[in-house]
Amino acid sequence: MTAIAIFGFATITMAQNVRAWGTYYTGTGQVWPNGEERGNSCITDAAGNVYMVGFTSSNSDIATAGAHQTVFAGGPGGNDAFLVKFNSSGVRQWATYYGGSEYDMGISCAVDASGNVYMIGQTASTSGIATTGAHETTVNDGFLVKFNSSGVRQWGTYFEGNGNACTTDASGNVYIVGLTNSTSGIATAGAHQTVMSGSGDAFLVKFNSSGVKQWGTYFGGASTALGASGMETGLSCATDALGNVYMVGQTPSTSGIATTGAHQTIYGGSFCDAFLVKFNSSGVMQWGTYYGGAGIDIGYSCAVDASGNVFLAGDTQQEFVPASSGMTTIGAHQSAYGGGYSDGFLVKFDSNGLRQWGTYYGGSLLDVSFSCATDASGNVYMSGNTQSSAGIATSGAHQTTVNDAFLVSFNSSGVRQSGTYYGGIKNVCTSDASGNVYMTGYTKSNSGIATAGAHQTAKGNNGYSDAFLVKFSGISLGINETINDKLFSIYPNPTQSIVNVKADTKLIGAVYNIYDNTGKVVLSGKINTENTSVDLEKLAAGIYLFSIGENVKQTFKVIKE
Repeated sequence: MTAIAIFGFATITMAQNVRAWGTYYTGTGQVWPNGEERGNSCITDAAGNVYMVGFTSSNSDIATAGAHQTVFAGGPGGNDAFLVKFNSSGVRQWATYYGGSEYDMGISCAVDASGNVYMIGQTASTSGIATTGAHETTVNDGFLVKFNSSGVRQWGTYFEGNGNACTTDASGNVYIVGLTNSTSGIATAGAHQTVMSGSGDAFLVKFNSSGVKQWGTYFGGASTALGASGMETGLSCATDALGNVYMVGQTPSTSGIATTGAHQTIYGGSFCDAFLVKFNSSGVMQWGTYYGGAGIDIGYSCAVDASGNVFLAGDTQQEFVPASSGMTTIGAHQSAYGGGYSDGFLVKFDSNGLRQWGTYYGGSLLDVSFSCATDASGNVYMSGNTQSSAGIATSGAHQTTVNDAFLVSFNSSGVRQSGTYYGGIKNVCTSDASGNVYMTGYTKSNSGIATAGAHQTAKGNNGYSDAFLVKFSGISLGINETINDKLFSIYPNPTQSIVNVKADTKLIGAVYNIYDNTGKVVLSGKINTENTSVDLEKLAAGIYLFSIGENVKQTFKVIKE
C-alpha cells in the first residue's frame, strides 16, 4: 500500500550560491608596459582541485619552484601561457609558464579520470612547445600539452588551426574544436568532412591519451545567406558517458550544418546562427541543428549532464531585427528578449536533439552568456557579462548591484535557482562533484574579487587586468514552515500513485518541482488547470518537497510510504 501524508505548507527558498573564496592571479615585473594576466578557462578534478589556464606578461610570481617552466620566455611584447593548480580551499599547489620566445596563450583546459590535465592554446613560438616524437613538432597555430597531477609534462604537440576549447572522455581521449583555414593537416581519411568548404571551417579533432591523432574533421558549409563563402567556428565541446562528443559554435552557412528532422533545419538569418552537432566516438555525425533567428546568434558553450542531456549557452543580438520567436519555450524563465544590444540564452536538448526548454537571460542593456557547466544533480550554471541593472541577480545574492560579470544557476527543469553579479570580464565557469562552482576571467577591479587570506588578496597590475578565480558553494535548500491553505491543496491521502493538486488560478501556468532530501529534482511539471494530477508511482518511499512557483516557492512536505 502506498500513502501520501501531508505535513502542511511551507515557503521554500533556494539558498544563494555563497562565495567560499576568491583570488587574483598575477605576477610582478611586467615585461612590457601594457602587460596583463587573463584567466581563460578552469576545470576541476575528481579530488576537488581546480586548474586555471590563461596568459601572462609577468616574469615573476607566476610559476612555483620546481615547475616545468619557471622562467618567463616571451620576451619584450610577448606572452607566455600559464597553468596553475589550486586545491579546493584555494591554496596553490603548483604553477608553470608554458611558451617560447614569441606569443603564447593558454585557451582551454580539461582533466581525465586519472587526474592528468590538458591545456590547449595558441602559439607563435618555435621552441618550448612540442616534445620529441609528437604529432607535430614544427610551429603551427595551436598547441596541446598534457601534464600529470603533479605538474610534470607528459607530452606536447603543435596542431593545425586555432583551438578554442578542449575536453576529455572516460577513456582518456582528448578532443579539440576551433577554427581553421588550413586545407591540410585537419581531416583524416573517411572523416565526416574531408575538405574545407568555405574560407574557413570549424574543426573537431580527437587525440588519444598518448597524443596520437585518432581522427579529425572539418565542419562547415559552402554557401551563406549573404552570398559569401562561409566561415564556421567551433567554440566549445563536451562528451557524454557513452563517448559521444558535442560541438557548438557559430555558422553563416545555409547548408552542411543541420540534419534531416533536426530541431532547426533552416538557417535563421542575418550574419550567423549558433549550431550544435553530435558525433559518436568514431567521428560519425549523429545529428546537427541550427539555433537562431533573424538576429546574430552565437553558441559559446556546451555541457552534458549525467543523464546525457546537452546544454547550449550563447548570445543573441536582436536590437535591430524583429524579435525571434524560436529561441525560448513556453513557460521559460525569460520568454521575451530583454532589450538592448544582446541577451544571453540557455537551451537544453536531450541526447537525440529534442529541445526540452530554452530561455533568454538578460536585461535592457548588453548581456552575453559565455559559459555553462552542469553538476551531479542536474543543475546547470551559466556565466557571462552584463551591463543590465535588472533581471540578473536574485534577492539575497552575493552581489545584487550591477557589475561586469554574472553567474546564474537553473535546475534541470529550467527554473532559476540563484543569480549574482561579480566583477570581471569574459568569464568561464565549471563545477565539481560536490556542486561547488568556479568562475575565472580577468578584472580591472581593485575590490570585490579576493577574500581574506586568499592566495593573492590585492590587484597587481595597476590600470591593466589581473586573472581571477572564485569558488561558490553549491545550491542547498532552506525551508521555513508557513501554513498557507489558500493557494492550493493536495489530495487524496493516502494514495498509491496519483495525487491531485487543487490550485488557485494565480498558480495556473506555474512550474512545480518535487525534490528529494538531497535537493535533487526528481519530478517536474506544470500546473495547467485548477485541478492537476501528478503521478508519484515511480518515486521511492521517503520524504519529498513539492514546490510550486519560481521566485517565492509555495512548498509542502509529502511522504510516500
